[in-house]
Amino acid sequence: MKKCARCGLVNDNKAETCTSCGFTVFEEKPPHAGRTKPGPESAHSGVAAERHGAMVTLKCRTPAEACLIRENLEFASVIALLPDEEEMALQYSQKGCVELEIPAAAYDSAGDLRSIVEFSVPPQPPEGIGLPGKLIAVLLTPLIIPGLLIFVWLLKSYKKHGEERKAKDLKLWFLIGLAIWLLLIIVSVAVLK
Repeated sequence: MKKCARCGLVNDNKAETCTSCGFTVFEEKPPHAGRTKPGPESAHSGVAAERHGAMVTLKCRTPAEACLIRENLEFASVIALLPDEEEMALQYSQKGCVELEIPAAAYDSAGDLRSIVEFSVPPQPPEGIGLPGKLIAVLLTPLIIPGLLIFVWLLKSYKKHGEERKAKDLKLWFLIGLAIWLLLIIVSVAVLK
Protein backbone atom coordinates (compact mmCIF):
# COMPACT_ATOMS: atom_id res chain seq x y z
CA MET A 1 0.00 0.00 0.00
CA LYS A 2 1.18 3.55 -0.72
CA LYS A 3 -0.15 6.83 0.61
CA CYS A 4 -0.95 9.81 -1.64
CA ALA A 5 1.26 12.81 -0.86
CA ARG A 6 -1.58 15.26 -1.65
CA CYS A 7 -4.74 13.88 -0.03
CA GLY A 8 -3.34 11.10 2.18
CA LEU A 9 -5.48 8.27 0.78
CA VAL A 10 -3.84 4.85 0.94
CA ASN A 11 -3.80 3.31 -2.55
CA ASP A 12 -2.88 -0.10 -3.91
CA ASN A 13 0.82 -0.61 -4.73
CA LYS A 14 -0.05 -0.99 -8.43
CA ALA A 15 -1.82 2.40 -8.62
CA GLU A 16 -0.06 4.95 -10.81
CA THR A 17 -2.35 7.79 -9.70
CA CYS A 18 -4.35 8.35 -6.52
CA THR A 19 -7.90 7.02 -6.84
CA SER A 20 -9.19 10.05 -4.93
CA CYS A 21 -7.41 13.08 -6.38
CA GLY A 22 -5.40 11.80 -9.37
CA PHE A 23 -2.03 12.88 -7.88
CA THR A 24 0.99 10.80 -8.97
CA VAL A 25 3.36 11.32 -6.02
CA PHE A 26 3.14 8.83 -3.15
CA GLU A 27 4.74 8.64 0.29
CA GLU A 28 6.32 5.54 1.70
CA LYS A 29 4.08 2.75 2.96
CA PRO A 30 2.40 3.70 6.26
CA PRO A 31 3.85 1.80 9.23
CA HIS A 32 2.07 -1.42 10.21
CA ALA A 33 -0.92 -0.82 12.43
CA GLY A 34 -0.08 -3.55 14.94
CA ARG A 35 1.04 -1.10 17.60
CA THR A 36 -1.87 0.15 19.68
CA LYS A 37 -0.16 1.44 22.80
CA PRO A 38 0.25 5.20 22.57
CA GLY A 39 3.82 6.38 22.35
CA PRO A 40 5.35 9.79 22.94
CA GLU A 41 5.52 10.53 19.21
CA SER A 42 1.74 10.40 18.95
CA ALA A 43 1.18 13.20 21.45
CA HIS A 44 1.37 15.78 18.64
CA SER A 45 -1.81 15.46 16.65
CA GLY A 46 -2.92 16.16 13.11
CA VAL A 47 -6.46 15.00 13.75
CA ALA A 48 -9.22 15.96 11.33
CA ALA A 49 -12.91 15.98 12.23
CA GLU A 50 -16.15 15.52 10.33
CA ARG A 51 -19.54 16.27 11.85
CA HIS A 52 -22.33 13.78 11.11
CA GLY A 53 -25.49 14.90 12.90
CA ALA A 54 -25.12 14.26 16.63
CA MET A 55 -21.69 12.63 16.25
CA VAL A 56 -18.23 13.89 15.33
CA THR A 57 -15.79 11.51 13.65
CA LEU A 58 -12.17 12.20 14.49
CA LYS A 59 -9.73 10.90 11.89
CA CYS A 60 -6.52 10.02 13.71
CA ARG A 61 -3.22 9.54 11.89
CA THR A 62 -2.34 6.26 13.62
CA PRO A 63 -3.96 3.65 15.83
CA ALA A 64 -1.68 4.81 18.66
CA GLU A 65 -2.91 8.37 18.29
CA ALA A 66 -6.53 7.17 18.32
CA CYS A 67 -5.90 5.22 21.56
CA LEU A 68 -4.21 8.22 23.18
CA ILE A 69 -7.06 10.57 22.27
CA ARG A 70 -9.64 8.03 23.49
CA GLU A 71 -7.82 7.66 26.83
CA ASN A 72 -7.69 11.44 27.26
CA LEU A 73 -11.38 11.79 26.39
CA GLU A 74 -12.40 9.03 28.77
CA PHE A 75 -10.29 10.65 31.50
CA ALA A 76 -12.41 13.79 30.89
CA SER A 77 -15.61 11.64 31.13
CA VAL A 78 -16.34 11.79 27.39
CA ILE A 79 -17.50 8.56 25.76
CA ALA A 80 -15.40 7.77 22.70
CA LEU A 81 -16.20 4.95 20.28
CA LEU A 82 -13.10 3.29 18.88
CA PRO A 83 -13.08 0.08 16.81
CA ASP A 84 -11.28 -3.01 18.10
CA GLU A 85 -7.62 -3.62 17.19
CA GLU A 86 -8.39 -5.68 14.10
CA GLU A 87 -10.84 -3.08 12.72
CA MET A 88 -8.35 -0.28 13.52
CA ALA A 89 -5.63 -2.10 11.57
CA LEU A 90 -8.02 -2.58 8.65
CA GLN A 91 -9.11 1.09 8.67
CA TYR A 92 -5.51 2.24 8.87
CA SER A 93 -4.38 0.05 5.98
CA GLN A 94 -7.34 1.01 3.76
CA LYS A 95 -7.91 4.67 4.65
CA GLY A 96 -4.59 5.73 6.15
CA CYS A 97 -6.35 6.84 9.34
CA VAL A 98 -8.34 5.48 12.28
CA GLU A 99 -11.82 6.85 12.97
CA LEU A 100 -12.87 7.68 16.53
CA GLU A 101 -16.45 8.83 17.18
CA ILE A 102 -17.62 11.11 19.98
CA PRO A 103 -20.90 12.94 20.65
CA ALA A 104 -20.98 16.38 18.99
CA ALA A 105 -22.06 18.01 22.28
CA ALA A 106 -18.98 16.61 24.04
CA TYR A 107 -16.76 17.76 21.19
CA ASP A 108 -18.21 21.27 21.33
CA SER A 109 -17.59 21.51 25.08
CA ALA A 110 -14.02 20.13 24.94
CA GLY A 111 -11.98 23.24 24.16
CA ASP A 112 -8.62 21.43 24.45
CA LEU A 113 -9.67 18.85 21.91
CA ARG A 114 -10.95 21.40 19.43
CA SER A 115 -7.62 23.21 19.57
CA ILE A 116 -5.82 20.18 18.06
CA VAL A 117 -8.52 19.15 15.59
CA GLU A 118 -9.16 20.64 12.19
CA PHE A 119 -12.41 20.07 10.35
CA SER A 120 -11.57 18.48 7.08
CA VAL A 121 -12.52 20.21 3.88
CA PRO A 122 -13.50 17.96 0.98
CA PRO A 123 -10.60 17.81 -1.46
CA GLN A 124 -10.95 20.19 -4.37
CA PRO A 125 -10.88 18.65 -7.82
CA PRO A 126 -7.51 19.14 -9.51
CA GLU A 127 -7.29 22.31 -11.55
CA GLY A 128 -7.16 22.26 -15.32
CA ILE A 129 -5.12 24.61 -17.48
CA GLY A 130 -7.78 27.33 -17.68
CA LEU A 131 -8.67 29.49 -20.67
CA PRO A 132 -5.17 30.98 -21.21
CA GLY A 133 -3.65 27.50 -21.18
CA LYS A 134 -6.24 26.25 -23.64
CA LEU A 135 -5.51 29.13 -26.01
CA ILE A 136 -1.77 28.51 -25.76
CA ALA A 137 -2.27 24.79 -26.50
CA VAL A 138 -4.40 25.60 -29.57
CA LEU A 139 -1.97 28.26 -30.80
CA LEU A 140 1.07 25.95 -30.43
CA THR A 141 -0.12 23.67 -33.24
CA PRO A 142 0.60 25.95 -36.25
CA LEU A 143 4.13 26.65 -34.96
CA ILE A 144 5.08 23.05 -35.91
CA ILE A 145 8.62 22.44 -34.49
CA PRO A 146 8.76 25.13 -31.76
CA GLY A 147 5.12 24.47 -30.89
CA LEU A 148 5.73 20.74 -30.58
CA LEU A 149 8.83 21.31 -28.42
CA ILE A 150 6.95 23.69 -26.12
CA PHE A 151 4.04 21.22 -25.94
CA VAL A 152 6.36 18.34 -24.96
CA TRP A 153 8.16 20.52 -22.40
CA LEU A 154 4.88 21.65 -20.80
CA LEU A 155 3.52 18.10 -20.79
CA LYS A 156 6.63 16.72 -19.05
CA SER A 157 6.57 19.59 -16.55
CA TYR A 158 2.94 18.92 -15.60
CA LYS A 159 3.58 15.18 -15.23
CA LYS A 160 6.76 15.75 -13.22
CA HIS A 161 4.84 17.88 -10.72
CA GLY A 162 1.95 15.40 -10.49
CA GLU A 163 -0.52 17.66 -12.31
CA GLU A 164 -2.19 14.94 -14.35
CA ARG A 165 -5.34 16.97 -14.94
CA LYS A 166 -3.35 19.81 -16.51
CA ALA A 167 -1.38 17.35 -18.66
CA LYS A 168 -4.63 15.76 -19.85
CA ASP A 169 -6.16 19.17 -20.66
CA LEU A 170 -3.01 20.26 -22.51
CA LYS A 171 -3.09 17.12 -24.70
CA LEU A 172 -6.81 17.54 -25.40
CA TRP A 173 -6.56 21.19 -26.41
CA PHE A 174 -3.40 20.60 -28.44
CA LEU A 175 -5.27 17.92 -30.40
CA ILE A 176 -8.27 20.25 -30.80
CA GLY A 177 -5.91 22.94 -32.10
CA LEU A 178 -4.36 20.45 -34.49
CA ALA A 179 -7.81 19.46 -35.77
CA ILE A 180 -8.80 23.13 -36.21
CA TRP A 181 -5.66 23.96 -38.16
CA LEU A 182 -5.97 20.85 -40.35
CA LEU A 183 -9.61 21.72 -41.03
CA LEU A 184 -8.61 25.30 -41.96
CA ILE A 185 -5.95 23.99 -44.36
CA ILE A 186 -8.40 21.55 -45.98
CA VAL A 187 -11.05 24.28 -46.35
CA SER A 188 -8.47 26.72 -47.75
CA VAL A 189 -7.25 24.19 -50.31
CA ALA A 190 -10.85 23.35 -51.29
CA VAL A 191 -11.75 27.04 -51.69
CA LEU A 192 -8.65 27.80 -53.78
CA LYS A 193 -9.42 25.01 -56.30
